Amino acid sequence: MMGLGASALGPDPQGTSAREAFARACLLLQERHDGVRSLLRCRLSRIAADCVCKMQRWRVDLKEASGLSDQDVEIALRQAPCVNVMEEGATTPLRVVLCALGACRRIAFLSLPSSRIGAEEAGLLVSTIKTRPWKRLVKLNLDHNGMGDAGAVLVAEGMAECAGSLRVLSLCNNSIRRDGAIALSKSMRACSSSLTALQLDHNDIGDQGAVAIAEGMRACAGSLRLVHLSHNGISHVGARAVSEAMTACAGTLRDVGLGWNAITADGAAAVSSGMLSCSNSLHSLALYHNAIGDRGAAVVSRGMNACAGVIRRIVLHNCGIGDDGAVALARGIKVC
Repeated sequence: MMGLGASALGPDPQGTSAREAFARACLLLQERHDGVRSLLRCRLSRIAADCVCKMQRWRVDLKEASGLSDQDVEIALRQAPCVNVMEEGATTPLRVVLCALGACRRIAFLSLPSSRIGAEEAGLLVSTIKTRPWKRLVKLNLDHNGMGDAGAVLVAEGMAECAGSLRVLSLCNNSIRRDGAIALSKSMRACSSSLTALQLDHNDIGDQGAVAIAEGMRACAGSLRLVHLSHNGISHVGARAVSEAMTACAGTLRDVGLGWNAITADGAAAVSSGMLSCSNSLHSLALYHNAIGDRGAAVVSRGMNACAGVIRRIVLHNCGIGDDGAVALARGIKVC
């Protein structure tokens, strides 16, 4: 993508200051140069901003606006009615951000990781979604916010408002446990025709939460492609439920992440059964840091045989696999 700087755009015909121009549109364009991705901040005139708004994807980055007052940030967002991507946690209060974004005609991608969004802020976010024309939201990323079950329940309400459009939901590292997982599972059913990716890594949903998410997976069988549940305290009980859901998602599910849980060889056997069902679609499986041992490696190898020509990535480090397990995996690798 071609980068646009202030000099390339020319002076603001209305003679406004750089600060005011920046407040109208704080824009980041991605460009590639010698294989290195960089971000270029642009200070745009009103006319230039209107032109760039016609692009399909551009984003306002609050980190770049951290030197401005809350009022300036609000002006910047209100002057960008076609914003598609709003991202990066920043110091600007969420209340200010949501108030400004309420003027936007369409928000497709909303990403606010590490933005200190607790249950109260999650409630404010959901209220904004309900009262503003955001029902075509495609991606919601609220990673690393520690919102807990109370926040997850509120986010689940917001998901229901975006039924038919929400494709990607990422709530990693949010201290979500069983109750939050159950609420999210119910909302997955509302988004069954659109949800393609669910990322809940680094939470604590446990087996009961995994069983609930598996129910949601079955509801999304026609669309779901990626499910990441690593670092969640899941044992063979939860692994078996996920495996059964994998069977329901056969033909669409491509990526399953179950690393760093409490899955043993019995759980690996269950997952292998799911691999057999998804033999025509599964590209990636992560089971790292699970004590599956040689017996678990052998059953995973059989799953690899079934996925020959399709599977591209198996992650099994720190699984207590010895020589016998390595030999079994080698046979699976040869077939793949």
